Amino acid sequence: MWDERRFTDNVNRLSEALNPLTSPGTSLGAATIKEAAARGRHVVEQIRRHVVPYLSDLVAQDAVGMLGRLEALLDQMGNNSSTRDDRIRAAGLARAHLSQVVQPTIAQALARFEVRRPANAVSFAQDIRVCELQFLAAIEREGDLRLIPGADGFRDAPPDVVRQMVYSLLEDRSLNGPASLSADADPAHAETRRYGDLTAVLGGAPIHLRLNHSGRLRLARLRDEMLSFDARERFGILLDARGMNRVLAAELAVTRAERPLAVIFGDVDHFKKINDDFGHPMGDQVLMAVFRIFSEEIDARGKAFRYGGEEVLGVLPIDASPAARAVAESVRQRVSGEVDKACDLPRALTISLGVAVFRDGDATPEQATRFADGLLYKAKESGRDRVVVEDFVPARSAS
Repeated sequence: MWDERRFTDNVNRLSEALNPLTSPGTSLGAATIKEAAARGRHVVEQIRRHVVPYLSDLVAQDAVGMLGRLEALLDQMGNNSSTRDDRIRAAGLARAHLSQVVQPTIAQALARFEVRRPANAVSFAQDIRVCELQFLAAIEREGDLRLIPGADGFRDAPPDVVRQMVYSLLEDRSLNGPASLSADADPAHAETRRYGDLTAVLGGAPIHLRLNHSGRLRLARLRDEMLSFDARERFGILLDARGMNRVLAAELAVTRAERPLAVIFGDVDHFKKINDDFGHPMGDQVLMAVFRIFSEEIDARGKAFRYGGEEVLGVLPIDASPAARAVAESVRQRVSGEVDKACDLPRALTISLGVAVFRDGDATPEQATRFADGLLYKAKESGRDRVVVEDFVPARSAS
């Protein structure tokens, strides 16, 4: 449940943790950095869980972008490959972003909206449909998944939620059909097997789970449902960011080495200067022109979202990394070659893009956006108006 006092305390502690890191004389100790990053992510998670779902569309879009920016700064601050000066700069920017943007925005939201977790909400952050889709996709990928109900959770779902989900999937015959149409498919034994499986789940015993034809149909229907999100941002061009995680989860769940997924994160360079020099109406025209280009390049093959402010995010199943780079490069070239003419700007507009390529179905939507945003920052830091592409390497297989 939302606790405003606890939120304020956590924000204050985060500011205190960031303070020592912003001094040129700081030693940048690992423990100090770790504490600041942990507090920062806790604040972000508080807002994501208890505030964003209950805001109006426009405020929610801004909040999502605001939180992504804070997370990216925290990641940069703790990146061992960054220079000392870059980490100090990131800590200072994070502190300023927290005090000047995050805290006032949330305070204003709290004054205008009653932020309260609904009584019937599930006890974890994800949509339960997303959890079930990821669970079924994991079983399909592994072929035979061993689970200990009541002891093993699944991703961020608590064990009791997983146990209820497995029981329901067994009960409606989406799981544990015969491995092949041989002697073990004898209908006379089907109910006995099913009864034994249900008893095992209730008793907390280990159980091997297999996906059958009904389960594959259920997985396909869930994925179609996740991908059918079509609410638009206020210009009506790109999809609203609040459906992004569901779409990402649906695509990541079926990502394989032979079916990579690209997440393209873009940000218009120096957009604030457009608003400052030419006014917000011109800024809106520029955004609409950029959004149309991004939509035209992404929508035929994937989903294009407005992440927040002038940031865009594309979810794109691809054949290979060069294909993802080609799409992002086309966006970059069209923005620099078309927007100034379409909007009668006196200079060319540019956009920086990070392209994250996934070849493993275990990545979460949060990991996907965070990694892609980190690549966007690399593009910005290396001079803007460029594309940076990297493969995501899961922690378990990183060398």
